[in-house]
Amino acid sequence: MTERFLDRAVLLLDGRIAADWNRADLDCLRASQGGLKAAVVARLRQRPGV
Repeated sequence: MTERFLDRAVLLLDGRIAADWNRADLDCLRASQGGLKAAVVARLRQRPGV
């Protein structure tokens, strides 16, 4: 996956930082939650009205 090349990933929603993952966070996501894509989808589902 692409996240293995990232040192940091930031998700912006409505111009605000909704999530900020560092290298260690990305490694944990890949190992346990199915990667960055799954983490982004999960964060978007937490958004009210979605």
